[in-house]
Amino acid sequence: MPLPNAAQQLIQQVQEYEGEVEYEVTDEPDGFGRNREITFDPKTSQWLAPVLKAIDDPRIANMVQHTKAKKKRLVVTFVGDARADQRAPFPLDEVIDVMDEDDSVGPGEQSAGDGKSSKE
Repeated sequence: MPLPNAAQQLIQQVQEYEGEVEYEVTDEPDGFGRNREITFDPKTSQWLAPVLKAIDDPRIANMVQHTKAKKKRLVVTFVGDARADQRAPFPLDEVIDVMDEDDSVGPGEQSAGDGKSSKE
């Protein structure tokens, strides 16, 4: 199941934050033999959805976060053109830092109420 470089990059960065991340490829290969849709586990989806929404990266065509009690999973679909082949890092660190300042919580963190995460 070959994924575009952008999908591989996102998975790698999410794994750096969370360690073990569960995801699955949830679509059929396109005409280029690439799968463009991945679904993250509920724990990852909880923090990743608002981060990716804030990033608004052009390599991501669509994001849907399911809200049913047991299936709170984020589905990320990557574009079907050359932008998805770009391996540039997603600015996860920067966005998470800004969200932490606004008392939002990143992966595995608890807000300390003073704008600082418990990871510091």
